[in-house]
Amino acid sequence: MAKMQVGSGLDQYIAELNRLQINTKDVLGRSIYVGADIVADQIRANIEKLPVSNSPKRGTQSDPIDTITSAQKTGLLQGFGISGMATRDGITNVKLGFEGYNSQVATTSVKAMWTDKRQANIMIARSVEGGTSFRKKHPFVAPAVRATRKKAEAAMAEQLDKEIKAVMK
Repeated sequence: MAKMQVGSGLDQYIAELNRLQINTKDVLGRSIYVGADIVADQIRANIEKLPVSNSPKRGTQSDPIDTITSAQKTGLLQGFGISGMATRDGITNVKLGFEGYNSQVATTSVKAMWTDKRQANIMIARSVEGGTSFRKKHPFVAPAVRATRKKAEAAMAEQLDKEIKAVMK
Protein backbone atom coordinates (compact mmCIF):
# COMPACT_ATOMS: atom_id res chain seq x y z
CA MET A 1 0.00 0.00 0.00
CA ALA A 2 2.71 2.51 0.95
CA LYS A 3 5.28 3.35 -1.68
CA MET A 4 8.34 5.51 -1.25
CA GLN A 5 11.08 5.93 -3.83
CA VAL A 6 14.49 7.11 -2.81
CA GLY A 7 16.36 9.52 -5.04
CA SER A 8 19.60 9.04 -6.91
CA GLY A 9 21.71 9.73 -3.82
CA LEU A 10 21.61 6.05 -2.89
CA ASP A 11 23.04 5.14 -6.31
CA GLN A 12 26.36 6.56 -5.12
CA TYR A 13 26.27 4.27 -2.08
CA ILE A 14 25.45 1.27 -4.23
CA ALA A 15 28.38 2.03 -6.52
CA GLU A 16 30.67 2.35 -3.47
CA LEU A 17 29.44 -0.97 -2.06
CA ASN A 18 30.04 -2.65 -5.40
CA ARG A 19 33.52 -1.20 -5.50
CA LEU A 20 34.22 -2.58 -2.04
CA GLN A 21 33.05 -6.02 -3.25
CA ILE A 22 30.91 -6.78 -0.23
CA ASN A 23 27.51 -8.40 -0.04
CA THR A 24 25.50 -5.46 -1.31
CA LYS A 25 22.15 -7.13 -0.75
CA ASP A 26 22.73 -7.66 2.98
CA VAL A 27 24.05 -4.13 3.52
CA LEU A 28 21.22 -2.56 1.53
CA GLY A 29 18.68 -4.75 3.30
CA ARG A 30 19.75 -3.60 6.74
CA SER A 31 19.55 0.00 5.57
CA ILE A 32 16.19 -0.39 3.85
CA TYR A 33 14.64 -1.95 6.96
CA VAL A 34 15.85 0.99 9.07
CA GLY A 35 13.88 3.37 6.82
CA ALA A 36 10.88 1.04 6.62
CA ASP A 37 10.72 0.86 10.43
CA ILE A 38 10.46 4.64 10.66
CA VAL A 39 7.58 4.79 8.19
CA ALA A 40 5.86 1.77 9.76
CA ASP A 41 6.01 3.32 13.23
CA GLN A 42 4.27 6.45 11.94
CA ILE A 43 1.57 4.39 10.19
CA ARG A 44 0.93 2.51 13.44
CA ALA A 45 0.70 5.82 15.31
CA ASN A 46 -1.81 7.07 12.72
CA ILE A 47 -3.89 3.89 13.09
CA GLU A 48 -4.02 4.52 16.84
CA LYS A 49 -5.51 7.98 16.12
CA LEU A 50 -8.36 6.67 13.93
CA PRO A 51 -11.81 7.51 15.37
CA VAL A 52 -13.53 4.51 16.95
CA SER A 53 -17.17 3.77 17.65
CA ASN A 54 -18.80 0.47 18.47
CA SER A 55 -22.18 1.65 17.30
CA PRO A 56 -23.96 -0.87 15.03
CA LYS A 57 -24.75 1.99 12.62
CA ARG A 58 -24.06 1.24 8.97
CA GLY A 59 -23.15 4.00 6.57
CA THR A 60 -25.15 5.07 3.55
CA GLN A 61 -24.41 7.46 0.69
CA SER A 62 -26.48 10.16 2.34
CA ASP A 63 -25.06 9.48 5.83
CA PRO A 64 -21.58 7.91 5.60
CA ILE A 65 -19.95 6.54 8.74
CA ASP A 66 -16.98 8.41 10.15
CA THR A 67 -15.45 5.76 12.40
CA ILE A 68 -14.25 2.18 12.59
CA THR A 69 -14.97 -0.35 15.32
CA SER A 70 -12.39 -1.17 17.97
CA ALA A 71 -12.19 -4.69 16.52
CA GLN A 72 -11.35 -3.28 13.09
CA LYS A 73 -8.70 -1.03 14.63
CA THR A 74 -7.19 -4.01 16.47
CA GLY A 75 -7.21 -5.97 13.21
CA LEU A 76 -5.39 -3.18 11.39
CA LEU A 77 -2.72 -2.99 14.09
CA GLN A 78 -2.25 -6.76 14.28
CA GLY A 79 -2.30 -7.29 10.51
CA PHE A 80 0.12 -4.48 9.65
CA GLY A 81 3.71 -5.36 8.88
CA ILE A 82 6.79 -5.14 6.69
CA SER A 83 7.34 -7.72 3.96
CA GLY A 84 10.56 -9.54 3.26
CA MET A 85 13.07 -7.79 1.05
CA ALA A 86 12.80 -8.46 -2.68
CA THR A 87 14.90 -7.44 -5.67
CA ARG A 88 13.30 -7.13 -9.05
CA ASP A 89 14.78 -5.52 -12.16
CA GLY A 90 17.65 -4.18 -10.07
CA ILE A 91 15.36 -2.48 -7.54
CA THR A 92 15.52 -3.68 -3.95
CA ASN A 93 12.56 -2.92 -1.71
CA VAL A 94 10.29 -3.95 1.10
CA LYS A 95 6.59 -3.31 1.27
CA LEU A 96 4.42 -2.12 4.12
CA GLY A 97 0.95 -3.53 4.18
CA PHE A 98 -1.87 -5.45 5.77
CA GLU A 99 -2.52 -9.16 5.83
CA GLY A 100 -4.92 -11.54 7.39
CA TYR A 101 -8.47 -11.23 8.53
CA ASN A 102 -10.16 -9.57 11.44
CA SER A 103 -12.05 -12.48 12.93
CA GLN A 104 -13.82 -10.35 15.52
CA VAL A 105 -16.09 -8.64 13.00
CA ALA A 106 -19.21 -10.19 11.50
CA THR A 107 -20.25 -9.11 8.04
CA THR A 108 -23.61 -10.08 6.55
CA SER A 109 -24.66 -9.76 2.94
CA VAL A 110 -28.41 -10.00 2.48
CA LYS A 111 -28.13 -10.19 -1.31
CA ALA A 112 -25.62 -13.04 -1.23
CA MET A 113 -27.37 -14.72 1.71
CA TRP A 114 -24.15 -15.41 3.59
CA THR A 115 -22.55 -14.46 6.85
CA ASP A 116 -18.81 -14.39 7.26
CA LYS A 117 -17.21 -13.62 10.58
CA ARG A 118 -14.06 -12.28 8.96
CA GLN A 119 -13.13 -9.06 7.21
CA ALA A 120 -9.89 -8.73 5.28
CA ASN A 121 -7.65 -6.18 6.99
CA ILE A 122 -6.56 -4.81 3.61
CA MET A 123 -10.22 -4.16 2.76
CA ILE A 124 -10.70 -2.23 5.99
CA ALA A 125 -7.47 -0.29 5.41
CA ARG A 126 -8.40 0.67 1.84
CA SER A 127 -11.89 1.78 2.78
CA VAL A 128 -10.61 3.90 5.67
CA GLU A 129 -7.69 5.36 3.68
CA GLY A 130 -9.65 6.35 0.60
CA GLY A 131 -13.24 6.34 1.75
CA THR A 132 -16.16 4.63 0.06
CA SER A 133 -19.72 5.49 -0.86
CA PHE A 134 -20.70 4.68 2.74
CA ARG A 135 -17.54 5.70 4.67
CA LYS A 136 -15.77 9.03 5.02
CA LYS A 137 -12.08 8.81 4.28
CA HIS A 138 -9.46 9.05 7.01
CA PRO A 139 -6.07 8.81 5.30
CA PHE A 140 -3.47 7.33 7.60
CA VAL A 141 -0.91 5.73 5.27
CA ALA A 142 -0.21 8.54 2.78
CA PRO A 143 0.27 11.21 5.49
CA ALA A 144 2.68 8.90 7.32
CA VAL A 145 4.76 8.36 4.20
CA ARG A 146 4.87 12.09 3.46
CA ALA A 147 5.75 12.98 7.07
CA THR A 148 8.59 10.46 7.39
CA ARG A 149 10.13 10.47 3.91
CA LYS A 150 13.13 12.69 4.65
CA LYS A 151 13.73 11.16 8.08
CA ALA A 152 13.66 7.63 6.60
CA GLU A 153 16.00 8.58 3.77
CA ALA A 154 18.44 10.18 6.23
CA ALA A 155 18.34 7.12 8.51
CA MET A 156 18.96 4.79 5.56
CA ALA A 157 21.91 6.90 4.40
CA GLU A 158 23.32 6.96 7.94
CA GLN A 159 23.00 3.18 8.22
CA LEU A 160 24.74 2.75 4.86
CA ASP A 161 27.57 5.01 6.03
CA LYS A 162 27.99 2.86 9.15
CA GLU A 163 28.02 -0.31 7.07
CA ILE A 164 30.61 1.08 4.65
CA LYS A 165 32.84 2.32 7.48
CA ALA A 166 32.65 -1.07 9.19
CA VAL A 167 33.78 -2.80 5.98
CA MET A 168 36.59 -0.32 5.34
CA LYS A 169 38.15 -0.90 8.79
